[in-house]
Amino acid sequence: MGETVRRRIAKAQFGKLAKTYSSNVVSVVKPVEAASLQSESLLRVRVANLL
Repeated sequence: MGETVRRRIAKAQFGKLAKTYSSNVVSVVKPVEAASLQSESLLRVRVANLL
């Protein structure tokens, strides 16, 4: 019986960790994606100017 309670607690804690982790990843990935898109467009402009 004690094992199932422990397992339930572990699952709950893991679920919390997974939620915070995924939200942190999203908040990190979005600005990184935006920055890479910006630098990509800047590179295209520079290449176009060189040609």
